[in-house]
Amino acid sequence: MTHKRLLVMTGLAVSLLVMLGQAAPSLADDQVSSEPRLTLAEKVNLLRKKVKYVFVIFHENESFDHFFGTFPGTNGLFTAPDGFKPAKRTRSFVQTYLDTGLNVAKISPFLMPQAVTTAGGNVVPIYPADEISVDHSHQGMDNGLHVDPATGVAANDRYAMDQEGLTTDDVGNIVTPSGAAPTSVTLAQRQKAETDIGHIDCDTIPFMWAWAKRFVLFDNFHQTIVGPSTPNAIALIAGQSGETQWALHNDQGATVTYTNTNFPNPLGASYGSNVTPSNSNAYVPVVSDPGPFPGSNLDKSTVKPPYNFDEDAATPTLNLTFATQPLSFMGANIKRIIANDPNPAADLLDVQQDIETIASKDPAVNWGWYQQGFDANDAPDPYEPQGTGTPNPNNDPGLYTGYILHHNAPQYFAYLADNPQVLSSNLHGARDFIDAVECQTLPVSGGVFYLRGGYDNNDGLVPVDPTPAIQQAFLGNDDHPAYSDQQISEAFAAKAISAIASSPYWQNSAIIITYDETDGFYDHVSPKRRSTFADGSQLAAGPRVPTLVISPFASAGMISHRYSEHGSIIKFINELFGLVPLADLPDEQRGRAVGAQTLGQPNLGPSDDPNNELGDLTEAFDYGILSGAKAPLPASDAVFTPEQIKTLPHLATANYAPNGYTNGACAAIGILPTDFPSSHAYQQGQPIDPYPASVNPRPTQSPGIPASGNWTP
Repeated sequence: MTHKRLLVMTGLAVSLLVMLGQAAPSLADDQVSSEPRLTLAEKVNLLRKKVKYVFVIFHENESFDHFFGTFPGTNGLFTAPDGFKPAKRTRSFVQTYLDTGLNVAKISPFLMPQAVTTAGGNVVPIYPADEISVDHSHQGMDNGLHVDPATGVAANDRYAMDQEGLTTDDVGNIVTPSGAAPTSVTLAQRQKAETDIGHIDCDTIPFMWAWAKRFVLFDNFHQTIVGPSTPNAIALIAGQSGETQWALHNDQGATVTYTNTNFPNPLGASYGSNVTPSNSNAYVPVVSDPGPFPGSNLDKSTVKPPYNFDEDAATPTLNLTFATQPLSFMGANIKRIIANDPNPAADLLDVQQDIETIASKDPAVNWGWYQQGFDANDAPDPYEPQGTGTPNPNNDPGLYTGYILHHNAPQYFAYLADNPQVLSSNLHGARDFIDAVECQTLPVSGGVFYLRGGYDNNDGLVPVDPTPAIQQAFLGNDDHPAYSDQQISEAFAAKAISAIASSPYWQNSAIIITYDETDGFYDHVSPKRRSTFADGSQLAAGPRVPTLVISPFASAGMISHRYSEHGSIIKFINELFGLVPLADLPDEQRGRAVGAQTLGQPNLGPSDDPNNELGDLTEAFDYGILSGAKAPLPASDAVFTPEQIKTLPHLATANYAPNGYTNGACAAIGILPTDFPSSHAYQQGQPIDPYPASVNPRPTQSPGIPASGNWTP
């Protein structure tokens, strides 16, 4: 059994049940499919007849349990389908950490409230759409996962303590990374640990939950690399973050000791490169957030992509030289396009045979990467310093201020970002995407189009929190905690999806919403170990991230439990457009073989290998619809109105629950989260997983205890 379907209720029906104090029916009952079993070739044939446009909305830093842990029918916090184990039945459900008195404390997942009640009985909103970012470094994630090196199974039991900068020794004592006894834990550290274990639901992200209900939700989709944004952005287009480059060029691997003093490497593995001994960012595979080589001070190209304040332009990572899907998208045009590369000897060193295969076997596929702040068409962020780059000839002080450099995967490959044709034709700002959809200027033959947010938004939205400092800090639209408001972020997705659904593109589209990594938020499912980093820590794969498929051909209300990663999106695109898998390109095969021989790792390289266990998203589609036997899903299921999108908080009812815990948005979309025993409990704000007394979603940006009565949000 690889999926469940949801019984669909209208928002009105569930709202009526809530008002009557009755429980909504289960949203996870099985339905037996009458569809015939099809071979993969038959499925792909049907998909190719209907789907021409693939849109990938690529958001930031959320774990599955943090976002959808109480979505009915999923492998979540409190319930799970047959054959799976919910978090509450795992040892990781009770996390150990230290309180401010250095006493051992316990905490389990809880619902982050919309408001808390003070001792004096006052209801105080805490605005959970704006949360702190927790530790999502490679070392921190590895610490939280606590993978058994012998079995490869993660205990997932150090998430909370990792936020306090702590770990455990060989006998389970809580210690500092150096093995010493802790000497202090601040209130902010304790609250950060608590926030890491908390979760949100449809009261905070109702659009996301509504799409999950109406279309397809994946509850076994994992980030590719154990680490932060950059390696997983790269993995979205390459299925790896540099493993084959590591295998082919051992001088580009690790040679300098860890630079993170909080988590020194006990095995003596190294980060850095022989090429630039003073540059601790220059190594592969990438497991951190360094700036890219293209656009940096080391890049001597005449035309360079933008470089913003995020990263040090003097210490970029290496120029990445392995194959990507954008390279494959060049197809029969590849030799004409790469003729514009200003430095082909270096940029194309590791793809010479790949180029020949792509030229002879792959069709040309239109593509575009659209990212907030990449060009002058996006709104500047007045609270961020400007960036630099050849496309800024007038030194416009507002340019690139909303651009998050280390989130742009194509910019890490000079054969893409330093190629003037690719830079001008394929790399764009976020507003350019909306303009292209609304003006219907996307190629008529279809293609693959990626969309990312950034530090600001183009719609003038500000958080509901009235505190000016928080409104300034959380203008972002890509869901990344610490700078993005989650409602502004789902508004960004909703505007794009509603534009697609209101255009002719809808009838031939598949929209994928996915995330790069978890931010370090708790997730109870152990990732599968496929490859190992130089220090023996887990490289691939990582914890679960939210993923949805929205399409007129989607299998409505289905939850996929099939094991998937970012490479699954690559597989789907390969199959849909007839591309040779990256893993089967000759230079990648050579790198994989060398990795197996010299590094002892047979599974290095692109994760789109057709013979591995990763899914390909094809289970998300209703082949009765694709064959014409059933009507497509209506565009209205995907659309939110401009008024709904711009009105924050989304779909909420003022003064809904007496204690302010809930706001009615879940009732508005017709879903009862699994941590509420009844609709009445939801209306009263009484979940089975209440918040801890010191809860604070932003302990460093809004310090103090909200329930104290003297807190400023």
